[in-house]
Amino acid sequence: AKIENLNYMKSELISSVKKGDIPSYLGEYLSDIGIGHIVELREYNPHYKEIFSRESERIASIFDQLPISLHHIGSTSVEGLCAKPIIDILLTYPETVTFESVKKVLVDAGYFFREDLFPERTYFVLENDKGIRYFAITVYMSDDVRVKELLTFRDKLRDNPSIMEEYMEIKRKLSAETTNRQEYTNQKSEFIQRYSK
Repeated sequence: AKIENLNYMKSELISSVKKGDIPSYLGEYLSDIGIGHIVELREYNPHYKEIFSRESERIASIFDQLPISLHHIGSTSVEGLCAKPIIDILLTYPETVTFESVKKVLVDAGYFFREDLFPERTYFVLENDKGIRYFAITVYMSDDVRVKELLTFRDKLRDNPSIMEEYMEIKRKLSAETTNRQEYTNQKSEFIQRYSK
């Protein structure tokens, strides 16, 4: 397994957790991430990078030698950008690996497969039994055009302060208008598509 950021801290790995449970290492980060079914923006938290690294390390250990790659995406991956406190991860796999094998590993790691949330995405979430979500994983084959789009959008936000500031204004405006997470996400799509090419 390949992790985008290799400068992560070593942690005690847990091979799997039950659905509704969370990895034990998250105990020290529970005030940093986690949100229910609302829109709540928080200022950028430097712990996001480390939390991504710790969870990616856990996932990579479970996949063992399967050739998957893990990338930090979404607003928590952009330094200085306000975000919903959920760590978004992109997992890609080659054609030699089946989706069903990827799905099994993620479910065994405590993730819920949520095909109902985003029809255009293959989406998994890690949340507790009260619906507090901590991580969301989007899964695509490595050569899927959407992989490049997600990474292009993230990198444009990282590399262009003016684009990031514009996106932050849009996010703040939308969060003031709705608390519905699905509606909030849909309303951002035009801006995201513009900078994903």
